[in-house]
Amino acid sequence: MRPRAGCCLRSWKPRPKGRGAVTDEYLPIIKLHELLDMPPNNPGFEEGIMVILESDNQRAALFVDDLVGQSQVVIKSLEANYRKVDGVSGATILGTGRVALILDVSELIGMHKTRSKLHLKSMLA
Repeated sequence: MRPRAGCCLRSWKPRPKGRGAVTDEYLPIIKLHELLDMPPNNPGFEEGIMVILESDNQRAALFVDDLVGQSQVVIKSLEANYRKVDGVSGATILGTGRVALILDVSELIGMHKTRSKLHLKSMLA
């Protein structure tokens, strides 16, 4: 994952058994691999990294496998060049030739809220 400028407030590696509070508020945890329907590299919270994100006055903790780093890139729209991809605002080609997706934090938080509501409704039905 490459954090987008201005949206990443801080990150931390949780301690064993999920301990490691860094704020005085409860934040929803968004498991990126679940939201994007991908298999996890690190199934447990103690093996990944939590990234606190903020967008449109909404905060969430994004659980990711690893942080690759930060770099200046030119972002190309996926929708204009390919199609709309939920949770992704664009893409860029790295110096290595690999393609990196640029995540849309606001949309990821919205997707998580929608899935959480649907999950709760199915549990109550």
